[in-house]
Amino acid sequence: SKFYLKFGEVSDLTFADNSNCTSIGGSAFQDSALTSVDFSNANSLETIYGYAFFRCRGITSPIILPSSITGLKIIVFINFDLTNCTELRSIGNGAFQACNRGALNSITLPDNITTIERYAFKDCTTLRTVDLSRCTRLTSIQTIAFSGCTALNTIL
Repeated sequence: SKFYLKFGEVSDLTFADNSNCTSIGGSAFQDSALTSVDFSNANSLETIYGYAFFRCRGITSPIILPSSITGLKIIVFINFDLTNCTELRSIGNGAFQACNRGALNSITLPDNITTIERYAFKDCTTLRTVDLSRCTRLTSIQTIAFSGCTALNTIL
């Protein structure tokens, strides 16, 4: 679509204070020229759907998420700063699958995580450390969640 082609030239994305956006749709920013994304003020944002930032090769630092985020769905495929995600309950099926561009070396999951779904980190070949120490509500790590994480040597 024309909108998508024009959007492809935007490099920085920052949401205004108290944005009413509740979700980022599948493939919303796929193949765009984004270099930085800051959702920290998007206090209504709850879910980022599949492939939302797929092939956004210009994004080199973690995407900043708001505390309101509750779900990351299939193959989000980029590095997110989960520090402020106090409402995040699950890491979706394939959310970080094959995120092996070197950006995802370690991840600390927030305390409200209850489930790490299938393929969540599958084939993240640069992932070395996973910190689950704050995850007091974690009840399920599903099959193949960390399969293919060949550098993974520390789980806290």
